[in-house]
Amino acid sequence: MNPVQDGWHTLRPRAAVDAADPIGSLDVSVLQDRLLTPVLNIGDVRTDKRIDFVGGARGTVALEHVTVVLGVMHDAECCGHESTLVP
Repeated sequence: MNPVQDGWHTLRPRAAVDAADPIGSLDVSVLQDRLLTPVLNIGDVRTDKRIDFVGGARGTVALEHVTVVLGVMHDAECCGHESTLVP
């Protein structure tokens, strides 16, 4: 199952972002501070194996080919099969 097969989704913070905070108001900071750390327990995106970076230069097509299942990121196209749940 591809998580974006039904189209793109938008995440918006419930509480307003403090625009006066030049670092805290960055999208990446809001994502880290309000979702990745408190909800998914991902403290360091550089070392956590459950998350990976897809650069903007690769475009949305690269994002659409990435499948995320229980924190394991893999490109389903490279393996020729759908992702399976891995404990």
